[in-house]
Parts: sequence; C-alpha cells; structure tokens
Amino acid sequence: MKLILYSLLFAVSTFAHSSACDKYKVKQDYINHFDCVSELAESGYAPSQLILGVAYEFGEGVQQNLNMAKHYYGLACDKGHQKGCANYARLNEQSIK
Repeated sequence: MKLILYSLLFAVSTFAHSSACDKYKVKQDYINHFDCVSELAESGYAPSQLILGVAYEFGEGVQQNLNMAKHYYGLACDKGHQKGCANYARLNEQSIK
C-alpha cells in the first residue's frame, strides 16, 4: 500500500514539475527549459527524456549532439514511450551512434 501511495505522489509531483518547465518553453527560454527538464529526465521520467532527445537533436538550450539525442530517445523508448522509440529508430537508420 505504501508503495502505491509513494508511486502516486511521485507521479503527481513529476507532472506538476513538468508543467512548471513548460513556462520556459512558451517563452522560448530553451536554456532554462533544458535545465528544468534535465532533472526530470535523470529521475527516469520518459516524457522528459524524449524532450531532452529533441533538445539535443535540434540544439535547443544545448549544443546539438545527435549521439546524446539518440541516447535520450533510447531511454524514453526503454520506458515504453512510442515517440522515443520512433525517434531512436530514425537516428539509428541514419547510423548515429
């Protein structure tokens, strides 16, 4: 029961933090958006891992790095995020390591 409650609280706090990161994206403040989303990605939140993949692929708030993009897409894919899987496969087809 405690595990279920902890999981629910983590999901709610992660969603709230993710929404807080959106304010930077709306302002096109990619550096602060990247920093905010990085915290969530490192905690294993797949949607944020996908966002980091996009940031690295297109150089939004960070220097463009296709290898890092593929890495974060792969992490999101491992968590079952379909768009992460599609982006990982696309970069894999382009022979990105």
